[in-house]
Amino acid sequence: MKLVGGFLGERGYQCVAAPDGLAALEAFAPGRFDLVLMDVNMPRMNGVVATGKIHRRDPCVPILLVSGEAGSREVFAALSAGADSLISKPVDLERLAARAAEYVALARRRRRLARRERRRAERSAPRKAVHWMTSKSNTHRRRRALVRVMVVFLAVAAGLGSVAAADWALNASRLTTGVFAQLSTQLSRIEGYLQRDEQREMEKERKDGAPVPPPPAQP
Repeated sequence: MKLVGGFLGERGYQCVAAPDGLAALEAFAPGRFDLVLMDVNMPRMNGVVATGKIHRRDPCVPILLVSGEAGSREVFAALSAGADSLISKPVDLERLAARAAEYVALARRRRRLARRERRRAERSAPRKAVHWMTSKSNTHRRRRALVRVMVVFLAVAAGLGSVAAADWALNASRLTTGVFAQLSTQLSRIEGYLQRDEQREMEKERKDGAPVPPPPAQP
């Protein structure tokens, strides 16, 4: 533990040492570490249990097992619990430094992806639509979606136009029928007024003694 910590510290890493799994859990905090080097056989809490607990707290942090029993059930259980890989003892420090650099970069990529997913989940529906429309990675899908939207829009517009035209024709027919009915009613009233005035004139002439013209002879 001291040898590996000192070696990595000389290469710019800030290392926190823990003699067993329980101490590792007490020192661990999500987002604080970019790599966990985990032994398997330790007092108080072994590496299998500690690996599972750390992985559940922070799934983004890589866990690299360091064990001399590569084929043991405990190593398999630790890998199943969330460990990423295994380095067998005796440890080649240069190989360990190279693997540490790879896994530190992996932790940062995982955290960037996790932050992106959280922002995507928290983004409201209108903001999601704006992001999807402006994203460069969605150019082809956006074009296909716009074509589909335009086709649907034109189909809906055509359907609404046909319905509006039919409704206008029906209303025009009703309006024309109503106009002719009103004209017929007015003509009937005017004819009645004329007949009444003619009868009044005839009665007035009869009272004044004017000769009433005989009815026309029947053929």
